[in-house]
Amino acid sequence: MHKFTFLFVFVFFFSIGIKAQHVSFETSEGFTLGDINGQNNWETTNGDGGTLANQVITDELASDGSYSLKLEKDPNYPGFPVAGFATTFNYETPISHESASFSADFFMSEQGFTSKSFLIGLVDLEELKYRTYINFAYNGSIDVLVKGDTPGMILNADTGATWEINTWYNVKIETDGSTVRFFLNNEEIYSNYLITDGPIGQIRFAHDNYEGAIYVDNIITTENSMSTNDEISNSFTHHFNRNSNQLILNAKHISLSNLNIYNSLGQSVWNQSLKGNQEAVDLSSLEKGVYFVKVQFGKEIKSFKIIK
Repeated sequence: MHKFTFLFVFVFFFSIGIKAQHVSFETSEGFTLGDINGQNNWETTNGDGGTLANQVITDELASDGSYSLKLEKDPNYPGFPVAGFATTFNYETPISHESASFSADFFMSEQGFTSKSFLIGLVDLEELKYRTYINFAYNGSIDVLVKGDTPGMILNADTGATWEINTWYNVKIETDGSTVRFFLNNEEIYSNYLITDGPIGQIRFAHDNYEGAIYVDNIITTENSMSTNDEISNSFTHHFNRNSNQLILNAKHISLSNLNIYNSLGQSVWNQSLKGNQEAVDLSSLEKGVYFVKVQFGKEIKSFKIIK
């Protein structure tokens, strides 16, 4: 599928408080077919300071324009139990975590062999650590790296969403202060807290160096300036723990007021008044299935899906 391609390596859109950068690896953006390492602030690494083979710009497959980034096994190294083989882009000016979004299209031909098959991460370059990431595991599950509600707790949280091979997906990570939201094909699948607050200096695409190919395209980074009302709205986070059957709701700046849950037929199966800005709701009595949740706090209503 061919779409409109931008004329520069980075295209900046200035409307009210919005700035965006778009990369789709086209020749019109200054890219050439072949090794990505060294092109326009892109680098590859094996985790030990060396560069990688087979991380290239290709014309084999694309979701936007004619070219994409292809990540493939480097035959000089074995497969790893972690996604330590990375292709990275360093932002010339770090992106504020206060209100930003990072999205990309990807396509995988195989599922690999480890729990960390392919991940997209946001990196703090000062500490060289992930602020968060979303991982697409070998078994078709999707997990994220986030901070839990307890101080010092770091979670590899299962989102409940799934993926399949040989399919294009769009993934988006939105940061709003200390909170982070994850979307798959524009549907929110999880929200919680960033591991640490602060600017984001790098976006990283990492894999475990097993067989198969990963294609990445249409990368868009957007910074937004928010109003006070936006900040209040975006302070809301939710997490459903499928082990304990607890739905955790948190709205930092305003009290929660009501919870409604609907089944896949649109029938109301739960209606509960809430108090305070944090609630843990026990959903053990609900049958297994897909549910749609609406939470009201102040004048705001947030909707999302959970899988029990």
